[in-house]
Amino acid sequence: MPLLRGSVIACMRYHGEEVTNDYVMGISGGAFKIFWELPWSPANCDLLLIGEEPVRRTFGEPGYDYTFVPDYNLKGLAYTKEVYRKKIVDSIDSGHPVIALGVVYIVGPPECCLISGYEEGGDVLYG
Repeated sequence: MPLLRGSVIACMRYHGEEVTNDYVMGISGGAFKIFWELPWSPANCDLLLIGEEPVRRTFGEPGYDYTFVPDYNLKGLAYTKEVYRKKIVDSIDSGHPVIALGVVYIVGPPECCLISGYEEGGDVLYG
């Protein structure tokens, strides 16, 4: 199962809405994510790695707004850590958790997670 699905379900439950795994798998495209792209496909880890389309489908179908922030790996240097930190803190302060790629290049493959709290001005994140 794609990890985005679990984070979406956790996010919706955070807001008090119950959804089923099947529903989220269907609207996200997660049930159909086989990509025959060698030697490696980003979808092998998580749909979030292939861009905004799975996010648009996942949140657009049930009518939710979202903000997609690309360049998570800083290749284009469009954002700095400070910009990301502020976006996360501002979102949590407004009552909205953040779905993000986790500890991407430190402990293994990138995994999607839900950030729902912080301390030390955003230097420490909880999820």
